[in-house]
Amino acid sequence: MRAGTIDSAAAGLLPSTGATGADWHPILAAHEYATGEWLLVDPMAVPFAVVRVIEIKGERGYRAVTWAEKSADRRLLGYCRSLRAACELAHRAYLARHGPGDFAGYPAHLVS
Repeated sequence: MRAGTIDSAAAGLLPSTGATGADWHPILAAHEYATGEWLLVDPMAVPFAVVRVIEIKGERGYRAVTWAEKSADRRLLGYCRSLRAACELAHRAYLARHGPGDFAGYPAHLVS
């Protein structure tokens, strides 16, 4: 398992973006409902991701997936070396799903 960019940023190894002391981190949205398994929930307590501790070839890390009622409907977000990085990865995916979509073009009546 290799550390990704998010792991490096979480560890403070990348140059600072100029942001100063955050009061909130996505790990605060994680609720451990079983040993080694966290459910990330939005402000309305609706789950949006699952993070699970895993071990591959003797290395421990975390796997983040989107939340769905059935495990088969979940989508892999990625693997991280820290819980903090896995929660950040899941939160970024959550935010991306709630941002503006692709530009559909201008309405026909506005195009000359």
